[in-house]
Amino acid sequence: MGAKSIDLTGQRFERLVVLGKSATRIYGRQLAWDCQCDCGVIKPILTSALKSGSTKSCGCLKYECTPPNSTIHGMSYYSGIKTWQGMLSRCNNPSNKDYAWYGGRGIKVCDRWLDPRNFAKDMGEKPAGYSLDRIDTNGNYCSENCQWATPAQQGANKRNNRMLQHDGQVLHLSEWCRRLGVKPSTVSNRLNAGMDPSLALTMPSRRQRRTA
Repeated sequence: MGAKSIDLTGQRFERLVVLGKSATRIYGRQLAWDCQCDCGVIKPILTSALKSGSTKSCGCLKYECTPPNSTIHGMSYYSGIKTWQGMLSRCNNPSNKDYAWYGGRGIKVCDRWLDPRNFAKDMGEKPAGYSLDRIDTNGNYCSENCQWATPAQQGANKRNNRMLQHDGQVLHLSEWCRRLGVKPSTVSNRLNAGMDPSLALTMPSRRQRRTA
């Protein structure tokens, strides 16, 4: 009787976590495992490559470790490479601490940006002190919806798009204000003062109280 087959499901190998056996056969016949990289990419990897340590990531590690004179795209010296990795992880990796606010609510990375070279072409170099900002915080990561933004710009965007729970639903502050006909600045001020979100959204303004 042959030895019991090894199950690698759930095990971590460097940046890779094994999700289960892959339907893809490497070189047409060898068993592989579907592995999720910390950057969010999922790809089949051979058992021998995992156990020997010859494969440590989906390939993103090469971009960080490649010398500047290498022929492999030179992405290790791209100023936005960590931003690209973080973007993929937030959208594709359920173990990422911010996944619930990105991939968990349907935010995706466009197919073109799965390749870091295309991301670099579309966004250019990352300016010092800037971060990646989605113009429409309900929209996906793509060139039409992203910009490099300062912390102040990001903060202004986030203040009007913070998530609030009211009446059994969770929506952005801006969407609640649109539905309820209240000013985002009014609600933001109330929340900053410690008011309950539902009360901050529904309490009549002073003008409404005077005319009631």
